[in-house]
Amino acid sequence: MKGLAGLAVTVWAAAAHGYTLQSPITAPCHEQITSEALRQARVQTGNAPPLTATRDEAALIDDIPFRLDPDMRDLGGATLVMAISDNDLKGYSSTDEQQLVPLTADPTLQREHCLRRDVDDEPGGSEPALAECRAFIRERVADALAGLGSDGSPDAAVRTELYVYLTIRGARTSAQLPTYYVRMAQAMHAFEDGFAHSFRTADQRQPTVVLNWVEQQEGHLDERRDGPGHSLALDGCESGNDLEALRRSVATQAATEMLVTTLDRGATPAEKLARIDALLATYLTLQPGCSFDNAWCGAPESQLSSALGCGCAIGGAPSTAETRDAPVRGGLLVLALAMLAVGGAVARRRVRSAAALLVAGIALLGGSTAAQAQSQPQPQRAREPSTPPPPQAVDVPATPASPAPASSAKEPGRDTPPLSTQQIEQARGKKRLGPRFGAQLTVAGAIDRAGAAAALGLRFRLTEKWVLGLDGELNPFLGLKASTARVGAFNAYVSVVRRYPMTWERVNLRTTLQVGLSTLLFDLYGAPAGSVGPYVGLSVLGLDVDLGHALRFVFDPALITVPVPHVSGQPFYYLQYRVSVGLSFGG
Repeated sequence: MKGLAGLAVTVWAAAAHGYTLQSPITAPCHEQITSEALRQARVQTGNAPPLTATRDEAALIDDIPFRLDPDMRDLGGATLVMAISDNDLKGYSSTDEQQLVPLTADPTLQREHCLRRDVDDEPGGSEPALAECRAFIRERVADALAGLGSDGSPDAAVRTELYVYLTIRGARTSAQLPTYYVRMAQAMHAFEDGFAHSFRTADQRQPTVVLNWVEQQEGHLDERRDGPGHSLALDGCESGNDLEALRRSVATQAATEMLVTTLDRGATPAEKLARIDALLATYLTLQPGCSFDNAWCGAPESQLSSALGCGCAIGGAPSTAETRDAPVRGGLLVLALAMLAVGGAVARRRVRSAAALLVAGIALLGGSTAAQAQSQPQPQRAREPSTPPPPQAVDVPATPASPAPASSAKEPGRDTPPLSTQQIEQARGKKRLGPRFGAQLTVAGAIDRAGAAAALGLRFRLTEKWVLGLDGELNPFLGLKASTARVGAFNAYVSVVRRYPMTWERVNLRTTLQVGLSTLLFDLYGAPAGSVGPYVGLSVLGLDVDLGHALRFVFDPALITVPVPHVSGQPFYYLQYRVSVGLSFGG
């Protein structure tokens, strides 16, 4: 539940900064609007041709946590779409609530989203908020123009550092990318947010009021003083309603005009900035005369509901029914535990002890139910007529009880005579250790850092308690956030198994240590295919079950593996918490 609640909080916080970005549960609105704007600008200007990516840059593009349209997979298009998330994420994962929630609440960053600061109060609070937003956009456009070459096209040699989150690397990573596209993306994000974070006139060309997030998330928003609160209903782009479609169309047109203006080969940087100022004045100048009293000039957006939570019931006081049923649930839990104990005892052929445990569980359940009945108020019964007390019983001398047989005082299991050497040898003979040399086939899966593994290895039994192995495994990496998969790594390692054989049960406990090398099988940003580094794996407690004929089922429910196929530059490791199953013959 904590993970789900954290995801909901993160999506709420990230969505609070304008059109949604692609995440596990939100639509890629910014990405779609920005891709369409670049597509149209390339056609209209004949400028901004695709930039060829190097091998390492292609690996970066392959690892970003969202899908790109085919015509956006060059270095320029990918950078623009990748950097459009920088205003919101600053290179962190879209589900990292610990980093994102403070970012969204920072008053100094509201200008990057065309939102109010905490000092932008009514009357007149929208004007300074829009002025701050226009200033931020102009600054970023000026920086972008410095990334154009002498021919007016984006210069791939002029670079700016950008932090991005990569799916397989699973970390905030620094990348040097073309300056024009990085800075234009930051400007376009704020410009697009200007449509999502305001109520606007019917033609959507002018805002009538700017929305508020800082004071809303602090819980003391007063719309008359602070303006309307942020609404998730205005951040979407795929619901299909007419107002949303119009807002998206105008936002896409405005973003396209911005790109076309900066890519005009015939204009100087000063002329381009003057035209940008005029563009911002057209779309980000307040319509006068709008206030709380006239519903912000009757803005249709005010009729949309504000979706501000996930609706998850994370806590709260228990209901009467829950309180009433608590003893029963407790008794059922005890009974369930007793039944598990029965299963274990049966496996050890101690049926009488198992029966005793089961009876104890039923007694506890009955006790809990009785306690529940006593705690409930009892209905008042009519007073019955008093009756004379029964006659006093006559004392009769007690007859001494006969002593119980000595055998009945023995505790089942503890006082049972020990097994003879012959019985032990017969039981151990059933375990069928088989030949000293053997083999093992293993498959495994991991969820946290999603991955799979299939291994084939040799086994040599030193003693019944110590086994050595030599394994080779294919370990694909699965980027679930972007529904991607990579061939992953090939891991070769020595396995050292310490077994803890039971006396005559077929189930045996074990500890496994794996040490070896990991080889990367695909190009990853900063780590080319063929990189080699260490590999370590550890299962503190697993088990194997003798199936007969020297065949064993092997189960490791908590196998921790750390392939580190690249150790120089930006090291890369892929920590996995695996569940592993296998079949072993001999060894």
